Amino acid sequence: MRLITVEELAKYLNLNPHTIYMWVEQKKIPFIKIGRMVRFDLIEIEEWLISKKTEIEEAPAHQVSLSKN
Repeated sequence: MRLITVEELAKYLNLNPHTIYMWVEQKKIPFIKIGRMVRFDLIEIEEWLISKKTEIEEAPAHQVSLSKN
């Protein structure tokens, strides 16, 4: 288990640390509370990110048009 801080996670996700704190308060992101400190398990964060991934649906073949008429 590799624990990281709010600041490290914010840098990793290219977000403001305030956003991370808001997500923790709203319980939108997996976190570990050690006393008053908030930490994140990097593996859990990566799994959480994968679960948030949006799959793009491909258009059915009859709807795909490559030529301009």
